[in-house]
Amino acid sequence: RPKAMAANGWRPRLPWILCVGLFAQVARAQLSTIDAQAEEAQRIRSNVRASARFDLEGNVVENQWCLPDPEGNCRWGAYVSSIAAASLSSFLLFAIFATIASCCCCNPHQLVFRWKPSPGMPCCPGEELLFRGYRQSQVNTARVALLAALILVLLFSLSGWGGRPLIDEGIVSIHGEVRRASSYVRTTGEAIATTLAAHLQDQAGRSPVPFTIAIDEASAFRDALRLSVNLFRVQAAFAALNTMRRVLLDSALVMPVVTVFCGLVAALLNLGPTVGAWGVLTCVAMILVWLALLLHAPLIPLLADLCDHMDQVIKKEEVSNTDSYTGCAARSTFASVDGILTAVEQLSANIVCSGLTAVELAGDADVSNFTSCSPDTFDKTRKRLSLGGCTEEVDAGNGTTTTRQLSLPRCAALCPQSNLTESCNPFEPPGQPLMATGGCGSPCRAAVIVEAMDFHDTYTQLSARLQPLHDCDFVLDTYRRMYEPACVKVIVGLNAATTAATTMGVCLAVAMFFMTPFCKLFRKQNQAMYRRYGLHTDQYVRAKRSEAQADAADITVLGRLRSGRNRAGRFGPREDGVASA
Repeated sequence: RPKAMAANGWRPRLPWILCVGLFAQVARAQLSTIDAQAEEAQRIRSNVRASARFDLEGNVVENQWCLPDPEGNCRWGAYVSSIAAASLSSFLLFAIFATIASCCCCNPHQLVFRWKPSPGMPCCPGEELLFRGYRQSQVNTARVALLAALILVLLFSLSGWGGRPLIDEGIVSIHGEVRRASSYVRTTGEAIATTLAAHLQDQAGRSPVPFTIAIDEASAFRDALRLSVNLFRVQAAFAALNTMRRVLLDSALVMPVVTVFCGLVAALLNLGPTVGAWGVLTCVAMILVWLALLLHAPLIPLLADLCDHMDQVIKKEEVSNTDSYTGCAARSTFASVDGILTAVEQLSANIVCSGLTAVELAGDADVSNFTSCSPDTFDKTRKRLSLGGCTEEVDAGNGTTTTRQLSLPRCAALCPQSNLTESCNPFEPPGQPLMATGGCGSPCRAAVIVEAMDFHDTYTQLSARLQPLHDCDFVLDTYRRMYEPACVKVIVGLNAATTAATTMGVCLAVAMFFMTPFCKLFRKQNQAMYRRYGLHTDQYVRAKRSEAQADAADITVLGRLRSGRNRAGRFGPREDGVASA
C-alpha cells in the first residue's frame, strides 16, 4: 500500500497544481493591465458610460457628473443616489458574506468549544461512541483546500498591491493640486483687496474730484477666505478619505494572507483549537476585505463621471455653474471687487478725458491729435502731449538758449501736492470747468491727467490679476493638472483594488469554511489513525469499553431474535394470527 500511494501520489495533487497555474495566469493578466494605464482607464470609463444607471427608486438617470439641472446647478442628492445604486452590487456582496461570516463561521456552536461529534452537523456527524474518527483523506483534503486558498489569496493580493501605489500617488497629486489652488486663491484675493484699498485711499487723498468709491476689505477677504476654505475642505476630505482607505486596504491585503497561512500551519501540526482561532481572525479579515470593496467600488463611477466632466471643461476652456462644488462658479465670486475695479477704471479714464478737454479750453495745448480719448491712447498721450505753460530753457549752442515744452510727466512733477484742490476739478462746473481757469496752473493740470492715467493703469493690472479668480480660471488650470492623476492612475488603481478585494473575498470564504466548522478535522484525537492506535488515553479506553459492551448487548438481542424465528418456523403460526417473533 505505501508503494501504491507513492506511485499515485502525484494524482491527488494534479487538480490543485492546475488551479494554481490557471489563477497565476489570471493574476498576471490582471497585473499586465497596469502597464497600459491610459488604455485601461479609458476602457473602465467606457464601461461606466455604457452601463445603465438608476437611482435608488429605480428611475433611469444619466451617467453625468452631479446630474445638473437645465441651469447647470448640481443636484447632489440625486447624484449620490445614483452612485449608491451603481455600487449596489458591492453592498450586496458585503451583506451576503458578512452574514455568512457572522451567522455561519463565527457561530460558537461551530467553533472549538464543541470537539465531540454531534448529530446534524456537517463536520462531525454521528453519535459520540459510534464516531470512528475522520479519515486521513478528509484531513488531507482540508489541508490542500487551505493551501490552495492561501496561494489564490496571495496571487490575487498582488493585484491589490499593484493598484495601491497608483491610488496613493494619484490622490497625493490631487491633494497637492487642490492645496495649491486653495493657497493661490487666498493669497491672490487678499493681495488684490489690500492693494486696491490702498490705491483707492491714495487716489481719494490726491484727486481734486470728490472720491466716494471705496472697498470693504473685510468683505473681499471673506470672499477669498470662503473660496479658499471650500477648496481646503475638498483637500481635507481627500486627505481623510485617503488615510482611511490606505489603512483599510493595507489591512485587507495583509491580514488575509497572515491568517490563512497561520491556519494552514496549525492544520499541518494538528492544532485544532488554533486553527479555529485563526478561522475567527480570517472571518474578521474577510469582513475587512469586503469593507475595502465597499469603500473603493463607488469611487470608480464617481471619478469616471468627474473625468468626463473635466474633459468637457478642458475642451471648452470654460467653467460653468456645475463646477460650483469647488466653491467657485463662473463670474459669481469676487463680483463686488470686480465692480469696484470697473468703476474706478472708468472714473480714472473720465478724469483723463475731461482733463484733456479742459487743457484745450484753457489754450494750454492742442489736443486735436488726441481726439480719441480711450485707455488705448493713454500711453501715446503721456509721451507726446506737452502743455504750453510748462517749458524749460535748453542750450542751443553758440552761447544761446532756446525754450522747449516739457513732456506731460515732467510737467506734472512741477505741481505741488497741495495745489490739487477743487480748483483743478475737470468736471465742475459743466461747460467751463475750474481746471480750465487760472486757479489751476499747467503743472497741476498735467498732474491731474498723469495721476489719473497712472491709477487707471494700476486698476487695469489689478483687474487682470482678479480675472482668473473672478472667472474661476484656476479651476480649469487645476483640472488640467489633476487630470492624469485622477483619470488615469486612480481609476486604474481602484479597479485593481476592487478586483483583488472581490477575488480574495471569495477565496477567504472557502478558507474560513475549512478553518471554523471543519477545524475539528485537525484535532489529533478526532482523527481515525490516532483513535485506532493511540490507546493510551483513558477517555478513548472508556469509550472502547462502552462500545464493546454495546456491541455485546446487540449480539445478545440478535441471538434472541434468531431463536424466536426458529421456534416460529418449527411450530407454525399462532392461532390468533399474530406473527411470531
